[in-house]
Amino acid sequence: MNRSRGSQLSRADLVRQRQNERSQQRVTKPKKSSANAVRSTAPIHTRGVVSGFNYSPPVQQRARKQYYYTVGASGTEIRMPALPSIRLGWRLLSFLLLVAALAGIYFLINAPFLQVEALTVNGTNRVTTADIENELGLVGKSIVYANPKQAVESLTLAFPELYDIEFLVELPDQITINAAERQPVMAWQTDQKTYWVDQEGILIPPRGESADMLTVYAAMDPIIKPKLTDKSETDQTGSADSDKADKNDSKIIVALPQWGDQIDPVTIQAAYQLQTKIPAGTNIIYDKTHGMGWRAEQGWDVFIGLTLNDIEYKLKAYDVLINKLNTEGITPTMVSIEYVHAPFYRE
Repeated sequence: MNRSRGSQLSRADLVRQRQNERSQQRVTKPKKSSANAVRSTAPIHTRGVVSGFNYSPPVQQRARKQYYYTVGASGTEIRMPALPSIRLGWRLLSFLLLVAALAGIYFLINAPFLQVEALTVNGTNRVTTADIENELGLVGKSIVYANPKQAVESLTLAFPELYDIEFLVELPDQITINAAERQPVMAWQTDQKTYWVDQEGILIPPRGESADMLTVYAAMDPIIKPKLTDKSETDQTGSADSDKADKNDSKIIVALPQWGDQIDPVTIQAAYQLQTKIPAGTNIIYDKTHGMGWRAEQGWDVFIGLTLNDIEYKLKAYDVLINKLNTEGITPTMVSIEYVHAPFYRE
């Protein structure tokens, strides 16, 4: 019967049936991977220059973050514009720190509330506040310029009459200077210069006004108190004699007087003691060779030596010598009683 049925189909129907069977087979048959499928290519690395060409590595673009905004409860979302991710490097951070530091320095120097308007000075009389301000030069400047150590050194050098100096800085603009001032007790006067001397023998420059004080008239500058220094520090000739010398030997160095130097306080004591032994208003004189003395009313100079040892005997010897010279009609120009047993005079 099938045969009879197959014989009833036309040739065209058979062709359509075969085509349908083939199409069904292609649908149900699994697809095989194509040999020509695109394979993932491995990255190609080059070393510098290849065949004369310089290949630069590809620039990697950083993915931008995307933000979504939900509208209502419907679940609808709106994608916002992507924002680039910014990363600060060390160079940029260093530059920002440099700019901040420069801005801070400029602010400290030019800030109005840090400007010093005036100095507060305590403990001085002859040295005025204006003198100290001119020496330091801090008025009108920022307080950051104040250096206490340097300021004390400058004031000590410029004003030898000041000691125990304190330099106090208080923000934002207060500077206080506390100091003690030496008081002169004697004036040492030469033809070219006048020195003031305090009770310790410190030489200070004449400044301002002072009460009447004892004045010593001298033909030379005051002699500075000798300082003992180690010979090994001062002798740098390297001679054989110095090498054989005792290292503990010392030598006396006498320098020219400078403000702040010290003379022997014995000289001050001798001048005051001598003032009580001579007539009031008599000028006290000093000579490098003959020491302390005075100018007599008759016009001659009298010297008693570098110290006032045996001053009573020396004054008696002077009276005896002057009486003898008056009897003989001799008018001296200088009388020396430095040595009690050997006084002498010069006409």
